[in-house]
Amino acid sequence: MAYLNRVFRLTLFCSLALLAVPGFAELKPYRATYELTFNEKVMGHSQFELDIVDGSYELEAMVLPIKEMTTDGTHEILELSKGHFKQDKVIPNKYHYALFKQDNIATIDIDFDWPKQLMTIDTPQDKKQIQLSEDAQDRISYLLQVGLAAMKGYQDVKISISSMDATAETYVRKLGDAILQLPAGRIYATAYQRITAEDEANRTIWFSPRYGHVPVQIDQSWEGGRNSMRLQSLEFITKQ
Repeated sequence: MAYLNRVFRLTLFCSLALLAVPGFAELKPYRATYELTFNEKVMGHSQFELDIVDGSYELEAMVLPIKEMTTDGTHEILELSKGHFKQDKVIPNKYHYALFKQDNIATIDIDFDWPKQLMTIDTPQDKKQIQLSEDAQDRISYLLQVGLAAMKGYQDVKISISSMDATAETYVRKLGDAILQLPAGRIYATAYQRITAEDEANRTIWFSPRYGHVPVQIDQSWEGGRNSMRLQSLEFITKQ
């Protein structure tokens, strides 16, 4: 389960918001698959799919670890973010997390009440409300906002992260460029480091000018280990 928790933190980073980014019209619906590795060993796969209709979005992320990574059977992780765009901001309305393991399902549902500035967190065991920061995002919608910032070429970005209990200031800092050797091929990309106080893990998100707002690699490293999510395939979806 320790690896599962790290995968959850890696693929499903907490939320953020940015100001003065390019308009949401620059976002394109897409379907992408990724290879998940732990210390360079393939441990599973994930799929992200973004749909955009009339100023609203739906972003789905599915993680499927391979059987060898767990001692209690294979399982899947599903995350779903639904929201809309307001001017140049991504506004999440609902977030759903589900862990499917054998005959058990563990869920987390989050509702964003923007008028009241409250976030309601609902699990089978508990239901609570915490203060909602002005520009908060959920665990996967933030990727849309960061991707827009990458398209703009920002050097440093201050963000607001919402966790299960509170919010914390975080910074995304542009590190530099490199050519990555990914399952999808050799890709020129730019690294953005996520920095949060009291967080011992080093998190980096890679974006490529060729693929715009779609992350091509996400890394999380700590003493003794490293998780990576590496692009396998990408298809931009054209609406008829």
